[in-house]
Order: sequence, then structure tokens, then C-alpha cells
Amino acid sequence: MPENELSLTILAPTRRSCYQTCGVLTMREAPVEDGSEVSARRGDLMPQNALLLALILAIQASAATGHDLPRTAMLSGDRFGPLIVGMPEKAIERVTGLRFHRDDGIGNPRACHHDDSDRFAPNLRVMVRRGRIARFSIYSGPSLIKTTTGIGLGDSTADLLRAYGDRFERSTDAGGAPIWVIWDKAAGRGLRFDLDEHGRVGAMHGGDRSIWLTEGCA
Repeated sequence: MPENELSLTILAPTRRSCYQTCGVLTMREAPVEDGSEVSARRGDLMPQNALLLALILAIQASAATGHDLPRTAMLSGDRFGPLIVGMPEKAIERVTGLRFHRDDGIGNPRACHHDDSDRFAPNLRVMVRRGRIARFSIYSGPSLIKTTTGIGLGDSTADLLRAYGDRFERSTDAGGAPIWVIWDKAAGRGLRFDLDEHGRVGAMHGGDRSIWLTEGCA
């Protein structure tokens, strides 16, 4: 690299406590006559590099809030995006960088309640039991959230069978509506699909044994 060029890697914080590279910027420096340390000055940027810097900083700011990514993040039995089953509730806002609304519902909110943020993922509710994430639920659309096998709201039982095979535990909720569950006994994690009257996925849940609760926290 020529002595009068400086290459900078622009990093943007992601939702998890790590960084992703947004781009590499090369700035051309004016020669330094006295041999002192080269410093980046606004006037030293070539016009095209100044434009590139503005673009990269915009990407960096977007990644810092990053609330578009989880709209298409994958749901599994143990996580959704940066949120992991078993994670302390107090870590939710830290890892997402967003404020969540707490819905105490009925019963004992210290034992079980829900958190949500439309900026993080519309229609996603995070169940918290005894201070830790227990499950993720999508009760209604619109939602682009899908499982790791590509299942989302509106998919049919045929889609479920193609995605998972005939490994479901079948049951019904309190109202008699069918629910299909994929359960990993060893891991203590699973996915639950609530079917509507047309045999399509009307809601889905991923998490620990809390996915068997068919009436919210009850």
C-alpha cells in the first residue's frame, strides 16, 4: 500500500455483543513533511472516499439499531435471532438495543409474563418465567418469521410433514383445536404449531417445556 494511503475497516455492532465488518475505506493522505504520525483529516479525503464514508456510516447506524433483521430471523426450539431460551430477562434489551413492553397478564407476573417490541419483531411475544426466557410465540400475522426449516404462519399440514416428517406429537388445546409438537426430549426444547380450522398454521411457538402451555402462562 502506498505510504500516503490509510486503510480503515469500518465495524458495526450487531445485536449480539460482536461486530460485523461493514466495509473497508481507503483514505489518501497528503504527504507529511516532518515525519510525524499520519492522521486522518477531513480535507484529506478524496471526494469519492468521502461519499463512501457517509454510506458506510449510514450502514453502521442501521446495524446499531438493526430492527429490520429479526423480522426474517429464524425461530427454533432454543432461540430467535440473538435471544436464547434460558437467557435472563434483563439481557433482552441489552442484546437487542431496544426497549420491550412488559405484559403482566393475569396471575403472578413474577412467575410468568410476556415481553414484546414491534420494533424488534412484530407480533412476537417472549415468555419470561422465573426471570428467564422460556419461549417465543407468534400468535398472529403479518409476520415473516419462519422456523429453520422454512415453516411460517399459513403453511399447511402437508408443509409441516414435508419439513419435519411424521415425528409430531399431536394434541389439542383447551378449545379442542389441534396442535402439533416437535419435541427434543434430550435437549428439553421444541416447536409447537397451532392449526386453524383450515388445517393451516395459525400460531407457532419455540422454547422449553413452556411450549406445552396452551393458555399463555397457564
